[in-house]
Amino acid sequence: MAIVLVVLGVAMVAAGVMMRKYQLLKLLGGYDPNKVADKQGLANWLGANMILMGLLIIVAGVLKMAVYVSIVLLGVILAISIRTVLGAGRYEKGS
Repeated sequence: MAIVLVVLGVAMVAAGVMMRKYQLLKLLGGYDPNKVADKQGLANWLGANMILMGLLIIVAGVLKMAVYVSIVLLGVILAISIRTVLGAGRYEKGS
C-alpha cells in the first residue's frame, strides 16, 4: 500500500508541476476557456494545490501511518480539494 501511495503522490506532484509550467488546463473536466479570465492564475492555483496534495500523499506512503492518522490526512486532502474548487471560481469571468 505504501508503494501505491508514493507512486500516486509522485504522479499528482508531476501533474501539478506540469499544470503550473505548461498551463495544461484543457486536461480539466468541464474546462471552458471562454469562461476563464486569468488562465495563468488558474493554472498556478490548481498546480500548487495538486502539488500540495501529492506531497501529503507521499508523506502518508513513506511514513506508513496508523489508520487513524491516515483518516485525518485523507480529511485534510479532501479539505484542500474543496478549497481548490471553491478558489478556482475567482478566475472565472464575471467573478
